[in-house]
Amino acid sequence: MMSQITKPLSLKNVNSAITIYQIEAGGSDELHQHDSCFQISMLLQGNPLVQCEQQFRKLAGRQRLVASPGCQHRHFSEAEAMRLLLFFLSPSLLESVYADKMEAVSGPIEFVPWSEDETDGFQRIAETVCTQMITQQMERLALEQLEWELASLLLTVQEGSHTQKWRGKHLAAYPAIPVSIHPVLKRVTDLIQDDVTVDCSLDTLAGVAGISKFHLIRLFREQIGRTPAQYVTDQRVTRAAWLLRHSKLAVTAIAFEAGFGSISTFERAFRKKYSVSPLHYRNSM
Repeated sequence: MMSQITKPLSLKNVNSAITIYQIEAGGSDELHQHDSCFQISMLLQGNPLVQCEQQFRKLAGRQRLVASPGCQHRHFSEAEAMRLLLFFLSPSLLESVYADKMEAVSGPIEFVPWSEDETDGFQRIAETVCTQMITQQMERLALEQLEWELASLLLTVQEGSHTQKWRGKHLAAYPAIPVSIHPVLKRVTDLIQDDVTVDCSLDTLAGVAGISKFHLIRLFREQIGRTPAQYVTDQRVTRAAWLLRHSKLAVTAIAFEAGFGSISTFERAFRKKYSVSPLHYRNSM
C-alpha cells in the first residue's frame, strides 16, 4: 500500500545529499532507482522490510543497504512508522577519493548491497552536517571535507570491487609522522597564516602541500589534532579578534576581512572560541 512519505530533513551538497525519510505505518514507497548516485539506507526508527532488486530483508540496528546506480529498491514499514537516514553519493566523488588515495584510477566502483557493522561514523557525519547547515551556512572547505570523509568511510567499511586494494593501501598507507611538524604541513599552515582569506579548497591546500587530499586530512588530524577546515576557521577567528581589538571596522566588515563567507558563520565560530559575541568581545576590550 502506498502511503504518505515525508522528509523532515533534506540537505543537498555538490556531490552528496542527506535525507531523513519517513513512511507512515503499513506503507511503502514505490519501487525505484537512482541513475546517477549511490544510496545508503540506515535505520533510525521502526522495523522495515527493504527490497533490493529481487531480494527482501529486514533492516535492523547496525545494518545498511547500499543501492548502486540503476539498482531498483523500495522500503516497507510495518506496524509502526519507519524513519531512515539516507545518504546519496555521486560515483565521481567515490572515484576521486579512490584515485587520490590509491594514486590510480579505480574504474567503476561496485558495492555489495548489504552490510552490518559500522553505522556510527555515518551518523556522526550526518549530525555534523545537519547541525551546522540548520544553524549557519557552512564554509566550502568544511562541506568538501565532510563529503570526502563520507566517501572515504563508505569505501573503507563497505565491501566491493575496490576492497582488496583499498584496505591494503589503508593498512600500509604512509609511514609514521615525526613529532615535530611535518614540513609539508608547515607549507600549508604558513599559507593560511599569511592570508586567512586565501582560497582554502582541499584541492588548493593539497596542491600547496604536494600530497593527496586523503594524506593532507590525515596529517592535520595527527599533527594538529584538527581537520583542515577546523584549523582554517580557528585562524580566521583569531584574525577577527585581532581586528576587533585594533581596528574600528564594523563587525560585518571584519567578518569578511577575516575570510568568512557570511556574518552568521562568523558569529557562530567566534562564540564557539571566545564564548561571547564579537560585539561583546570588542566592548570588553
